[in-house]
Amino acid sequence: MTLAYAGLIGLVVVLLVLYLGLVRLHYDVRQLRRLVLEQMQSRQPDLPLGLPRGSSELYGRTVLALSTTCDTCWAALAEARAHADGRTDLVVLTYQDPHLFASEAGDLTVVHSPGAWSVISPLPPPVLLRVAPDGRLDTVVLPAAAGDVSATLSRWDGQGATR
Repeated sequence: MTLAYAGLIGLVVVLLVLYLGLVRLHYDVRQLRRLVLEQMQSRQPDLPLGLPRGSSELYGRTVLALSTTCDTCWAALAEARAHADGRTDLVVLTYQDPHLFASEAGDLTVVHSPGAWSVISPLPPPVLLRVAPDGRLDTVVLPAAAGDVSATLSRWDGQGATR
């Protein structure tokens, strides 16, 4: 075995260890996000946050807050669109130009409201919200994996649009 061949094998081993480390890190981050999601859903606190008065088109509705810079947001939008099937209480909220979502949103209403977005901006998108008729945030969910949006919307369908 030559020195170059041994060096190549060593490089492959190092790259394999780095790859496996990154896979494990990605897994841990997804597990942590899921744990936070489960903790938030198990407590169901009455959140004192509310949307600004200028966001009344979101009151009493289910809101999916999205950003074009997030890959998970596009998957969440596809799930919401598939689940919507004629629903009028499900809307998409963005701080960006609503036309950026027009082709993917289908029949869903896309609302541009920087004021409403500023209330939830500390949370990483996508964010699924149930907004009470008075503008108070009833429930906040951070979808962590494929299927979370559909599962949450199905669960909420059985409970009514808002509490």
